[in-house]
Amino acid sequence: MSFLSGIRILANRPLRAFLLMITYAAAFPVTITSARQLSAETDHYISSIPLSYPKLFRQTHANEAFLLFGDKASAGYIDIDPRDGIDDRRNRVFMELAERFAPYLVLNSTSIPMDFKRFSEQNVTFPLRIDTWDLAGHGELVGTDRIDLKKIGVEPCTGTTEIDASVSGETLSDDCKLLQLLNEFDPENPKTELTTKLAHNKDRREIKVMYIDYPGYDEESWLKEYEDGVTENLKERYRSYPRIYAHPFISTVTSINGQMSYEFVMQFWLYYPYNDGGNNHEGDWEHINVVIAPKNEVEKLQSAETVEEIINGDYSDRSAPSKELVIKRVEYYFHHYVIRLDYSKPNVYVQKNVWDAQIDRLPREQVGVEGTWKIIRNRAYWDDGETVVNTHPVIFVGADNKGWDQFLAAPGGRNRDSHGSYPAPGLYRSIGPAGASEEIKASFNHREYFRMHGSTGVIPDEISYGSIYPFSDANKIEMIPDWEQIRELNMTDSSIRQNWYWMTLPLYFGYPRAESPFSTIVDHVDMGNLAVHGPAYNSGWNATAKESGYSLYLPHSFPSLFPLGFQDNIKNNLGWLNAPAMLLQLPPFDAILGFFTAPFRLALGTQHPVYYATEHVPDNFVTLSGGVSLQHIPDEFSLLNINSDQIVETIGSLVAHLILSEADTNTQIISTTDGKFSTGVGGLFQISFSVGKSLVTENVVRHVRSEMRNTFSFSGGVPDMSLLGELNLWEYTGSLRY
Repeated sequence: MSFLSGIRILANRPLRAFLLMITYAAAFPVTITSARQLSAETDHYISSIPLSYPKLFRQTHANEAFLLFGDKASAGYIDIDPRDGIDDRRNRVFMELAERFAPYLVLNSTSIPMDFKRFSEQNVTFPLRIDTWDLAGHGELVGTDRIDLKKIGVEPCTGTTEIDASVSGETLSDDCKLLQLLNEFDPENPKTELTTKLAHNKDRREIKVMYIDYPGYDEESWLKEYEDGVTENLKERYRSYPRIYAHPFISTVTSINGQMSYEFVMQFWLYYPYNDGGNNHEGDWEHINVVIAPKNEVEKLQSAETVEEIINGDYSDRSAPSKELVIKRVEYYFHHYVIRLDYSKPNVYVQKNVWDAQIDRLPREQVGVEGTWKIIRNRAYWDDGETVVNTHPVIFVGADNKGWDQFLAAPGGRNRDSHGSYPAPGLYRSIGPAGASEEIKASFNHREYFRMHGSTGVIPDEISYGSIYPFSDANKIEMIPDWEQIRELNMTDSSIRQNWYWMTLPLYFGYPRAESPFSTIVDHVDMGNLAVHGPAYNSGWNATAKESGYSLYLPHSFPSLFPLGFQDNIKNNLGWLNAPAMLLQLPPFDAILGFFTAPFRLALGTQHPVYYATEHVPDNFVTLSGGVSLQHIPDEFSLLNINSDQIVETIGSLVAHLILSEADTNTQIISTTDGKFSTGVGGLFQISFSVGKSLVTENVVRHVRSEMRNTFSFSGGVPDMSLLGELNLWEYTGSLRY
């Protein structure tokens, strides 16, 4: 058995790779190795991952009470097609609901959620890797093993389901080794010391790290693996991979009067093979919640009777308008935040005039909330006449990263595959790693799409930036139950293990760690560079927004006519070239690009809003001010009237005056008045831009005008002559202040 399998060099940055080459060349003979060289010293991912096992989240009490996935004790319970721990009749109801409420994805990049099981088709073997580390010292790799998942179900384990953990993996079949793992990490009866004991062995303390290594290991290799370098489309071999996972659950809600009520929720889980954004990691599970209700009860909490009718399929008849199931609320999860789009308050399914009246009575708790209400109302219908209800939420995925980490990256990167699920285009401020912002630029007019393709949608021939991908097809959806439904089946049925082993094993969906900005600051803490565990290990599993542990993002919406922070001008593909671009945010460039181009951008109507969470809303954005400017002009400025540049013109004017006045040789200048400039009077205009919460750029333009008059008196009756001077002073000052 190899003790060094599954460990990868992560020196993928050019500078780091160069330094490693020098270091190793000084100590060892030069050898040529691949990027996947197996050596604990070169990666040592154990220093990054938490030294404990994650915990599964259980089914809700309501799931259990309503026997959501079927009554196994009932004579009518059938779980055959598919074999998944769900009663087949319930499965058909849930699949119909999943199709009806499946999301439409608007791609802000090429990346799209995929069927993680399909990756096994690319290779002869598809290993689940198990590295065993001894944590008693500094973390030593003491053993490795692998289970070929393609052999599960093909070569089933025979004999007892309780396999002695001390039996060497070398003597077991792959299915028996998987069964051994499932027993060892049985969530109800675990056998691992880290989970069963509160005291540690001082001399030896083992942890098993399980992971499936998907293609690629950094931004460049991920892009090369999945995207066509010429067309920038998803490569052809992956076009059949898109899939989402649907999971129903029932949430218990206590009403104001203390009555026990419920909400029926369909979760949609989306798996991406990598995450390339402000942070990088292999494997990514994202999700949204769709709260479903009968249209005539959308403003109420659901009774037990209503829930029973929904899960039994009694609302499947859409011919009765009052029994039509519609979206009550959609919860969008991204990073550690969740945004709720509430279709019931105000109720988008009532007549427009009634909806308007409801809006008038609602408090404005967020700036620009009227715009959010209009988005929800618009999205609730497929047509402008509001006759066809839209039951498909729209998700915008693949946001452009706008974070300070860009200054550490080389130009040419993408950093637009963070895969958060966003409700609308726009710039979402301070949501990513180190306070980074993320921007969705892709747009989607779903009503125009409906006129062209209908509500079922059309799978695009090419998948790339701007593609619309409808998942309202049963072939693109897989139903997943609570892990409690398949736990025992995993122990007894090899075919079940083949499809559902991943639900109760704390495995990483990808190589445990990836190179990512700031990832080495703190050991054994997820700094955004670790692969993810399965959905049931996510705090959002079986939870609505309030219960999920995610922070509620109550978006304040502002127009994006002016940059509101230095990060706004960051481009996700410029890397450190963003540094000189930051000068555009300093005076006078900020005024030129911000203020003077605003009318054109406003006329074009191409600007998406900027969203702020409540705690990040700045006190000010842009300030316009003006006034009267007075300027004392020193006496010395009178000499400007006879300056060398215009003395010839001045003398010429004097001679012309004398000739026209028929002066003779006896005419003399008998007196002059020394002119002085009057006090200058003019206007002052100032525009200031707030840059974040602490900095302000100021642009001030000032103009004053003053006059001076010199009068010449002549003898011989020659009329007086006045020499008039006008002084115009223009001044611009720009500054950046705290």
